[in-house]
Amino acid sequence: MRLNIQKSNGSKNGRNVSTPTFDVRLPVITAAIIILIILLLIFVPRACSSDDNDDTKQNTITTESNNDKNSDKADSTPTSTSSSGGIDNDSESNNTHPTDNNFDTGKNTHLTPATTNLSPALIDAAILRKTQDLGTDYTSRIVFLCDSVTYGLKSLSMLVEGRDTVRVWSGPAGSYYICKASESDTDTENLLYIPGVEQLLTLPEAVARTKPEIILITAGADSVSSLSPSEFKECYASIIDSIKTKSPGTKIICMSILPGSKSSGFSIGDAEYYNDAILYAAAEAGVHYLDVASAFAASNGYLRDDYDAGSSRLSTTGLKTLLDLIRTHGLTDSTDTTGITDTQNGG
Repeated sequence: MRLNIQKSNGSKNGRNVSTPTFDVRLPVITAAIIILIILLLIFVPRACSSDDNDDTKQNTITTESNNDKNSDKADSTPTSTSSSGGIDNDSESNNTHPTDNNFDTGKNTHLTPATTNLSPALIDAAILRKTQDLGTDYTSRIVFLCDSVTYGLKSLSMLVEGRDTVRVWSGPAGSYYICKASESDTDTENLLYIPGVEQLLTLPEAVARTKPEIILITAGADSVSSLSPSEFKECYASIIDSIKTKSPGTKIICMSILPGSKSSGFSIGDAEYYNDAILYAAAEAGVHYLDVASAFAASNGYLRDDYDAGSSRLSTTGLKTLLDLIRTHGLTDSTDTTGITDTQNGG
């Protein structure tokens, strides 16, 4: 609406004079534009923020849905019991090993009696069963082939002779690698230090010189990170053969590998891959197998905290438990060794 305001100022020189016309639409339009700008500044950012929140919620829902699906898959993965009584995760994804320890799940093809052509009876005959406590008279007849896990038998004075014992064999650094046990392998790291002997010896040389009555192989854990179970079995069988060749009368006991500490990533389930390899190597050679691994595992599958002295080495408590198990699962005159070649050879 246009409003014309005229005011007569009288006559000047015989003519009427009026004030200029004033248009009120301009300030109204200006005010409307200002209000519109203010409204845009207020509501547009809020709308954008709302859209972002909706997108975030949608992404969160999608992520949670995917996590639920993955969780369902993990929960539905079947497990089974291995022939030696341990936990065997059939799914390769459940048998993951940390890369910093060089564990390669692709190499861990689980050995079975079928793949080793062993009869169940022969496997069963190799396993040492529970006996009465045979005491220190029994353990004093044993030479222990140790790696870093069990070297505390000497360093912690766990045997009756204390640190002066000559019955704990290992490399100079307290470790031992089973694939470096041949007579031709003179790697200083793996040569055996035996108190009273002036030079370092290979395992075959040490056996030939001392002719131990019983040798208990506790080594193996130092080698699992670089070997598949089948490779591990071949190396282990070579050790057994070298002992039998140099000292046919020596009784041989092959002990299972223990689970590692949680930080190692080597659980009882992982150990069973290699323990079955040890069992089958022992059964094929006609010697004995001592299964102690499950006694050292906590509920999470790793080495019990009170048995761990650090870096998966056994503590004093762990070594006491180990010696108890050795004494109560020992070789006796009544030990069932039906079909075991070891007894046929006079072992």
